[in-house]
Amino acid sequence: MIKILLLIAGLILFVSFRKEQHPTTITVLMKGMRFYPKVLEIPAGSTVIWVNESNNWHNVVLDDGSFQSPLVKKGDTIRQVFTKSGTYSYYCQPHKWMGMKGTVVVK
Repeated sequence: MIKILLLIAGLILFVSFRKEQHPTTITVLMKGMRFYPKVLEIPAGSTVIWVNESNNWHNVVLDDGSFQSPLVKKGDTIRQVFTKSGTYSYYCQPHKWMGMKGTVVVK
C-alpha cells in the first residue's frame, strides 16, 4: 500500500512540475538581409510574426511550398500559424541567394 501511495505521489509531482508549452506569438525581425532569430523553436499552434525593419522589400517562403507571403515594405508584417509539428525551413525569395534563410521548429 505504501508503495502505491509513493508511486501516486511521485506521479502527481511529475505532472505538476512538467513544463507544458502553450501556443504563443513569436516575432522575427527582418534586418538587412537576415532573419533574427534565424532559428526558432515553438510549440504547435503558435504564430510567427515577421517584422520588416529593413529598407528592402522582403517576403517569407516555406521550402515545402505550403506558404508564400507577398513582398512587404519597411514597417509591414507577415503572420503564419504553425499547427503541425515539424521543421520548416524558409527564405526571402529576392534575397535567398544572399543567405536570407531561417528555420522554425514546431514541437
